[in-house]
Order: sequence, then C-alpha cells, then structure tokens
Amino acid sequence: MNDEIICIMCVHNEKLNLIPCIKHLYKYVDKFVIYDDESTDGSTEEIKKFKKVVDVIDGKQKGKHKWRERYNRETVIRRAKELADTENPWVLCVDPDERFEKAFLRNLRKIIKENPNKSIQVHFRELWDNTNQYRSDGIWDQKSKILLFPLADQMTFNYEHEHHIPWVYRELGDFVKLDYNLYHLKMIKPQDREDRKNLYNRLDPNKEMQPIGYDYLVDETNIQITKIPFKKRYSLRTVPKYYK
Repeated sequence: MNDEIICIMCVHNEKLNLIPCIKHLYKYVDKFVIYDDESTDGSTEEIKKFKKVVDVIDGKQKGKHKWRERYNRETVIRRAKELADTENPWVLCVDPDERFEKAFLRNLRKIIKENPNKSIQVHFRELWDNTNQYRSDGIWDQKSKILLFPLADQMTFNYEHEHHIPWVYRELGDFVKLDYNLYHLKMIKPQDREDRKNLYNRLDPNKEMQPIGYDYLVDETNIQITKIPFKKRYSLRTVPKYYK
C-alpha cells in the first residue's frame, strides 16, 4: 500500500456529526482512528460497523471530565502510527463538524505525492447563517489549519496549553499552504456561536491561550459574507439537517 492515509479525530458528544463526517471521508482514506473523550451521547456506539474504523480509543478519566486537547491529540496520533501498515503513513486530522471541499479530497493522493515530508495547510472557513456561505472579514479570512502530514518514528508534542494547539509535532518539517477550503459547520447558527463563546470564556477566562479572547465569535461588526463558489463546493449531503 502506497501513501497510506489514516484519518484521526477526537470526539466529545458528536453523535450529530460523527457518522456523516465518516461518510464524507470514507472513500478517500484507508483507516479511521478515533479518540472518544468521555462522550455521554453515544457518539461512537455505531461507528464500529464501518470496516475502516480500526480503533476507537476509550478516553475515560477518573473523576470529573476535564478538557485535555493536547493529551488526546497526542494519544490518537501515536495510535495511528502503531496501526499503520506502511513505514511512512500520513494522517488527515479533522473534527466531526468539519467538511473538506470536494477538490481537496479528490486530489488528496496527488497532494501527498507532490509534497513529500511536508505538512499541508488549508483555509479554515466558518460557515455563517447557512451552509452555502462563510464569513470573510478581518480575522475570519485569515484562519487556516495544518491538517495533513506524515508520521515519524520520533514525535514530540511539547505544547504548554491544552487548547488552541496545532495537530503537528515538533520534528515535522516545513509546511505548504494550499488554496483549498475546510468548512466549519458549528458556527452556522447564532446559538451555536454563543455557546462556543461561552465555553471558551469558561475554559480560558484570562485569555492565556488566545489573547484576542472569544467575544469576537458573536460580534458582527463590519461583517462580510462570501458565497461558496461552485469549484469550492463540499458535500452538502453529508451535512446533518440540523444545520440546513
């Protein structure tokens, strides 16, 4: 097997989004490794029926649930490396409430061949008010994510914070930013935006992990909206009705 691609996810109460996301990616990746961070909604109960889901890591903690993004991500990345069938596997990192544009998925193997030993960064687009448009003013147009990269024998994850950290490890080489979009569903509805703001304000009240803070998530001052061009479309059929 050449250019093995393992999709990895960390999941906490994502029953609405998880199976549609797996279907969105299924024919483009070789395996799925998923970290279940103490979901209480049955998020991962049905996903083992998919043959490509090779492991669901039980992330139960002792005592009250705590957010530990760095630990979860490191755990699932290392497990993907253990389960790889090739010496130099790649991982595709995604959250259940995200969707890649179709062109990126169609060109996934080509992207890897053309960028050996590099990590791949794409635009991160926050869908806003409906599934066919995203916010594009100011900071919103600058968002991006590194989400496709090769795994190595030695990987160090020495991030100080538990939130707002990249997936990549210290030993990884250069990255290249490509003109593809990754769309985020969970900012479509105003109530979801408000809930997100409140969550992060609670997790990071002193803005230690993000100096800009989190109130901007609901601020619509000077808002600009961009419609998704046809050539940048994604699979709407894998979007739950909740968002439509």
